[in-house]
Amino acid sequence: MLPGVFSRPAKSGETIALYGTGFGPTSPILPIADVVTTPAPLTTCDDPGWPYAAVAMVGTPLSSATWAATQYAGVVESGLYQLNVTVPNSADGDARICIE
Repeated sequence: MLPGVFSRPAKSGETIALYGTGFGPTSPILPIADVVTTPAPLTTCDDPGWPYAAVAMVGTPLSSATWAATQYAGVVESGLYQLNVTVPNSADGDARICIE
C-alpha cells in the first residue's frame, strides 16, 4: 500500500492484472528487442485443460490454494508480461499469488 493512495483489496470474482517478466515463449514468438505493437499470448501447455503456460494460484498457505481463472496471459510490452486473472472464491484477507 502506498501512503495517500486509495486502494482496497480485490474481491472474489473480480479480475485483476498482474505484471512480471520471464514467463516464456509467446505465439507468435516476439524477439525481445522488438517493439510490441500487438499483444502476444503465451504458448499453451501440452495439457488442453490449461489455457496458458502461466496461471495464478491464490491462497495462504499454498497447500490450500485455489487456481485462478486466467483470462489473458502474454506479452504487452517488450519483456513485460500481463496476466489477467479472476480472484477465486476464497476466504477474505491477504492471499499469496503464485505464478507457474
